[in-house]
Amino acid sequence: MELRHLEQIVAVVKAGGFNGAARLLGVAQPTLSKSIARLEGQLGLQLFDRSTEGTRPTPHGDYLARRAEPLLHEVAALMREVEQRSRGDLGVLTIAAGAATHLNPLPMVIRRSATEFPNLQLVVRRVASDGLARGVHEGAFDISFSRRENAEAYPDLVRIKLFDTDTIFVVRPGHPLLARAPVGPADVLAYPMANMLVSDALLEWLGPIAPDQNRRLRGLVSDDPDMIRHYPQGTDRIARGPRFVFDRELADGTLVELPSTETFPFECWMLTTKGLWSVPLVRRIAQIAKGAP
Repeated sequence: MELRHLEQIVAVVKAGGFNGAARLLGVAQPTLSKSIARLEGQLGLQLFDRSTEGTRPTPHGDYLARRAEPLLHEVAALMREVEQRSRGDLGVLTIAAGAATHLNPLPMVIRRSATEFPNLQLVVRRVASDGLARGVHEGAFDISFSRRENAEAYPDLVRIKLFDTDTIFVVRPGHPLLARAPVGPADVLAYPMANMLVSDALLEWLGPIAPDQNRRLRGLVSDDPDMIRHYPQGTDRIARGPRFVFDRELADGTLVELPSTETFPFECWMLTTKGLWSVPLVRRIAQIAKGAP
């Protein structure tokens, strides 16, 4: 039995017949039928019941299809990792970053890489948060910089913690809420707010929300850090995001932190595949992203 036989069996089961499977595989239907028939002869087992009503897998065929599908996924993942290793050795690296992580650590990685790897070709993508881990898992990106939460659905990925900070509320100097700090849910929900992400942790802290409060909570939801930073300036509106997003404004006094009764940790991780993690270049990128000399 060859790998192509497993692909054929799975395709016939998925398509519900030889005609559909042939289209999926890009082969002629008679060729596929003969290949399956020869395999059945070699195994001494009937894999499919063929009738005028259609083609159905026998218990043997169904068993083979169920066992073969995860194996085929593993083979496809292995091929992607081999391709990625080849690209890494040749000096091409595809990096994905999100709304916050394109501010930190991506700029440092680009600067240091230009010095340490002058022949390295970097391909950088700005990606929505829900695509950062999935893109690495599917082979679209070699590495990504992401919040910890984004990687939890993909335990097969290598995850390297780069740094942690906190997500904070910021307001203009002299904002009425500063006199009441640390503020609670009812306080912040009384004002329009800008968020890069309305996270589960934030919603859990806020508790039940009335419709008018929900409108204020989502006064601006944007993956553009500049829009988030400008939203509260000169008004009584609130902005919320990772602390480093507001570094410049906090330093020059344009905005000030609004302490709250809850802390919201922010962890930045680098995600990559097991195959790529064995490439020295990728390991060095992780060190650079951590700020290591």
